[in-house]
Amino acid sequence: VAWQSWQCYLEAAMMVARTSVSKCPATLWQENGLNLDLDSLAQLRAPVQERVQGVLAARLGLGANVQQMMALRKRLGMPGAPFAGLGFFKWNPDLEAEIPDGEVSAGKGVGPESGPCIAERKLREFERCADGDADSIYFWGLQPIFSANDRAVGVEVLVRAKNGADAAPFEDVQALMDPAAPPAVRCVYARWKGTEVVDWPLRLLKVHPVLQRLDFISVNLRPLDLSPESLVFQEVVNRLWALTDSDRLLLLNTVCIEVTEDQEHPHDIGISLNAWQELGFRCAYDDAMSELALDVLGKRQQTSEAAAHFHSTVALAPLLAHFWLVKVDMDWAASF
Repeated sequence: VAWQSWQCYLEAAMMVARTSVSKCPATLWQENGLNLDLDSLAQLRAPVQERVQGVLAARLGLGANVQQMMALRKRLGMPGAPFAGLGFFKWNPDLEAEIPDGEVSAGKGVGPESGPCIAERKLREFERCADGDADSIYFWGLQPIFSANDRAVGVEVLVRAKNGADAAPFEDVQALMDPAAPPAVRCVYARWKGTEVVDWPLRLLKVHPVLQRLDFISVNLRPLDLSPESLVFQEVVNRLWALTDSDRLLLLNTVCIEVTEDQEHPHDIGISLNAWQELGFRCAYDDAMSELALDVLGKRQQTSEAAAHFHSTVALAPLLAHFWLVKVDMDWAASF
């Protein structure tokens, strides 16, 4: 299937959900959650976008070819997953041999080295994503979360890139959400998260009302983003109070703030969690692990494949009352 945009990808997923629900006996309509056609969902593939602002996506670290992306990583001296995005790296002429662009050579296109830098191009793509532009290389998808009886009771919003891979461009996201990034970058990040928390899920709930049968739609936020002083919090507040009362109620009844495990909790995180709860959001604790599991699995240290892991059961204990949902890390769960 030739996907033209993330909307097509999403529309197909929602069609699967509607088809499955329509086959259920009427009595099941009273239950929360959705019966999903998993075989059909498994056939969906992320779209592939060959060019970004006239530049080959591969030259931005967002190509669909595994070997090409690994060769680029090797040339840059940046080990890691092939589809992680490479962050805001700098293009140099030595990379031409790895990812040549015939259109640039023929004068038909623009190479990253002759136009805006890669960081600026990727920032523009995050802005386009925040603005709902279907041509952005980045898009959000929904990952179903199932109950013990195989009903989808919730979904988690996850960012993906149009490189055909079911993997997050996490190096690009890490560069965007760096607390030490320049003010312009942090402003783009706040806008992008504001859309992810408010505008995008609200649109889905209204366009696809079947999603209102879910118990939650969770959106990831880092601990520092929870602070009422953060740009993200202020962006969300501004958007939240710009909604009608009915839209605000619809959003708050469904969207859940999921606190990620990749950043150490600030000392006043309890105050921050209270602030989100006062807005009307529920909070979830992502990827909890025991202290022993963290040590055995070596997850306390950041690696080229993943960020450090800070969500231990010890860290959770004094904050437990703030969370309506605790998610267990899959590596820890596998050891039960």
